[in-house]
Amino acid sequence: MSEFRFLHDSERHAVYKIPSELTITEQKDGRGKRTGWHVTTQIQVTRSDNVLTVRWKYPLRLHPVEHYDARYERFQLTSFFWMHNEPPGESISEAQYESLREQYDGLARQNKV
Repeated sequence: MSEFRFLHDSERHAVYKIPSELTITEQKDGRGKRTGWHVTTQIQVTRSDNVLTVRWKYPLRLHPVEHYDARYERFQLTSFFWMHNEPPGESISEAQYESLREQYDGLARQNKV
């Protein structure tokens, strides 16, 4: 299994590369009692409407972060996280992702302000 998932948003002409596993950190107090959870990931984004001036108009990476109460268990966090942070689009293969990424990156580099 790939360590990444790939999505294509055909309406926005964007592709996303998403790690299969989230970074989940259990937060504890001084006595070792769980006080909550910190969940994050890094999503790589390539969009055809991006414009390069001094830097890109739209970010090339998204860094969603969520904090959850201690009442939740680790196995619940993934579905909660993606419920609010899943980019739009359909699942595609890595080969399709690479082809679309190159195409959209080329278009973005041709865009002018």
